[in-house]
Amino acid sequence: MTKRTFTVILLLAASASCWAFGSREKKASTDEILPPSESRNRQANLLAMAESGDIKGVEKLLKVDVNLDKTDGEGRTALHAAVENRYEQIAAILLASGADPNAQDDSGRRPLHAAVKNNDPSMARVLVKAGADISLTDDSGTSPVSKALDLPAGLLAALLTPGNINTAVINDEPLLHITARNGQKDHLTTLLEAGANPSILNNAGQRPIDAALESQPDVKQIECAALLLQKGSENPLDTQWDYIEAALKDNGNTHRFNYGATALHMAAERGHEGVVEYLLEKGADPLEKDNPGNTPLHVAVRKGYQSIAGMLLKNGAEINIPDYNGNTPLHESLTAAGQSRLTAMLLEKGADPNMKNSAGLSPLHICVLMGADVSAAQLLVDYGAQSDSRDRNGNTPLFLAVDTGEKELTDFFTAQNANIFARNKQGETPVERILSYGAEVTRIFFDSEKIRRTDNEGRSSLHIAAGNGTDTDTIQALLESSAPVNMRDAFGNTPLHYAVSGSHFPQAAVLLANGADAYMENNNGESPLILAFREGGESVLMLLQENIDTPDASGRSPLFLAASWNYPDIVSVLLQNSASPGTKNYEGETPLHAAVQAGNREIAEMLLNAGASVNTADNNGLTALHNSVLWEKESLAELLIAAGADCSKRDNRGRTPLHLAVEGGNNELTVLFLNAGADIDTSDINGRTALFAAADSGNREAIDLLLKAGASLDTRDSKGRTLLHTALAAGEGEIASVLLESGSDFFALDAAGQTPADIAIARGTRFLESFVTAPITRRQDNRGNTLLHIAVMNGAGQDVIKLLLNKGADPYRRNAQGETPGALAGKAGREEIASLLM
Repeated sequence: MTKRTFTVILLLAASASCWAFGSREKKASTDEILPPSESRNRQANLLAMAESGDIKGVEKLLKVDVNLDKTDGEGRTALHAAVENRYEQIAAILLASGADPNAQDDSGRRPLHAAVKNNDPSMARVLVKAGADISLTDDSGTSPVSKALDLPAGLLAALLTPGNINTAVINDEPLLHITARNGQKDHLTTLLEAGANPSILNNAGQRPIDAALESQPDVKQIECAALLLQKGSENPLDTQWDYIEAALKDNGNTHRFNYGATALHMAAERGHEGVVEYLLEKGADPLEKDNPGNTPLHVAVRKGYQSIAGMLLKNGAEINIPDYNGNTPLHESLTAAGQSRLTAMLLEKGADPNMKNSAGLSPLHICVLMGADVSAAQLLVDYGAQSDSRDRNGNTPLFLAVDTGEKELTDFFTAQNANIFARNKQGETPVERILSYGAEVTRIFFDSEKIRRTDNEGRSSLHIAAGNGTDTDTIQALLESSAPVNMRDAFGNTPLHYAVSGSHFPQAAVLLANGADAYMENNNGESPLILAFREGGESVLMLLQENIDTPDASGRSPLFLAASWNYPDIVSVLLQNSASPGTKNYEGETPLHAAVQAGNREIAEMLLNAGASVNTADNNGLTALHNSVLWEKESLAELLIAAGADCSKRDNRGRTPLHLAVEGGNNELTVLFLNAGADIDTSDINGRTALFAAADSGNREAIDLLLKAGASLDTRDSKGRTLLHTALAAGEGEIASVLLESGSDFFALDAAGQTPADIAIARGTRFLESFVTAPITRRQDNRGNTLLHIAVMNGAGQDVIKLLLNKGADPYRRNAQGETPGALAGKAGREEIASLLM
């Protein structure tokens, strides 16, 4: 044993003896007992033991009073090592033994830096309790507390003491100000719960709430402001936040400010985006209205705050909601700062460019009234704004532009094909307003393009001027601007028609002098001369003179036209003056046809009394009696039959009036014709009797009437089809059932070899469900086949087969060849059908 080893053993034994007997005598210094090299080894061992977590080793070394603040090559003490490696018990032992909690390594880092870096609240709490300073910075300027602000709030809580919580610990500012300004609500909560003063002032005289609301606070900073107010902070110093306490107190849901504004209105009006976002997150209603009916979106748009408007829209604000004057946010955008930007955003997000306010003003109307730039109008039009939208007085944007002298907007709207004929409630149109300014303005406004524009009835400016009796100089100005004098409107009327209709004869004279055609006919074949009918019979005779039967372009005589237009007085005058009741138009129709079509019994009686032929047919073979059916004029049908009309007369398609009555479902006329002796079995050119028409149209009542009257069930059309074929082809199951009950053959073959049964199968399950009954499934054709046999042979699917079985079809019934439906299916290789029928 060496001398040094012996000496150490003696020292340890002495030390143990002192501890065993409770001695409090001062321990001998290792440096005093051991040589320098041994002392250095023990210091290294202490640091190594702290780093490795050797508690017993540390405790043993501490008994010889080692230097706790000795460092390694990086300036680290044993306490640094214990903290860095999370050995809290060793750190506590070292601290209890006098280790410096604020010792710094070569980078200026303290043990508390390491505890914070490790996010170790328990270790941090031990260090702070032992006197570690949370504000001391390392060489990079980072303090433990500043680093803790980047970590979860639990760590910050471990750093706080009554002595440091309200002091300036970072950049000479209290933690409350820093966390509030940074929007760190969790850390702020930790500070307040630990007793921080919510009204403490920094060196600039600011409270924490002032720091939270600096510049343009975001939602996190607003959350901090709300928390500070809840914890008793005074209101902010800046008066722009004078509403904030009431706004945040109940999350803006109940308090009302001036004019009924909510907190969300106030935040939107002042451009406080963070407050808007905070209130929306807390459930503030973006649809709430103030006393004038504004929503927060109206306010944001009016003030030009695009980002707030976008935020409100994203959180449920209604983009087209009107205020109490009917103005939408889009209306407001046209009066706001940054107009085009906001208008574009709202349109992109779906704002209705055609929504009107209570005055009926659309955004385009607002453009005109505000004297906005043409680009704003163009933007609205690009998104579908209607150039011809009308306000409450019926004014279009074009009318307002003309009325207010906005020439650029007038040109814009006319270039957009705005309706220059749109009439307001005062009866004025833009065209009429221009015309009212006289010949000179008319010449300026009407170029070669506008002069040819027409309204929705095809009327040109010249039509309007002639019809309104505009002064002759202005009419002459229109003609000099190349207005087409014989241009027709949608009804074929020329400007001269309008002049004559309005009894504007000076204007008519100007038109005639410029080539107007007094004989040009409108779509009804009426010339300006025939319009004189409205003036009465005497005027008509004066116009016609010797040409009383002269036809128009369609071959219609004046008598025909008078009958068509229900002018009994004119008809009477014309007949008294030898007008022929037998004249025909180019379609072969007589005045009697026209009278029946018009439903005028009085005129029809006049014509019959004047010798009109009751059975004259037109080019389609239709008599006046046919017309009475087509136009549903029952009273006239009775009159014509009484006058000798033939109820069995056929038109060019072989149809009698009875056919037409049955086809049209007019059973009243059907009865009338049957009682008048109409031939019940007359066929048309396709071999179809009236009974076919009833079967095809599903007219059950007519079926009963015709069968009762003796109509034949056995008749076939030109393709060999029976009535039952026809009813089933039309899907008229009820009619088909009646025909079957009346004896129709379910298996009759037509010319194509098809039976009614084939047609029924082809219509599918929906039809068969309502049509097929058990007795029908038992019927057999002349080869013994049932409906089930036929379905299999026709390739029907499983759904049809199952339906027939459910309806009572017998899968074991054999046909004349002894085959069951299943056998037929097997024979055809349809195994899935065969299995159903086994």
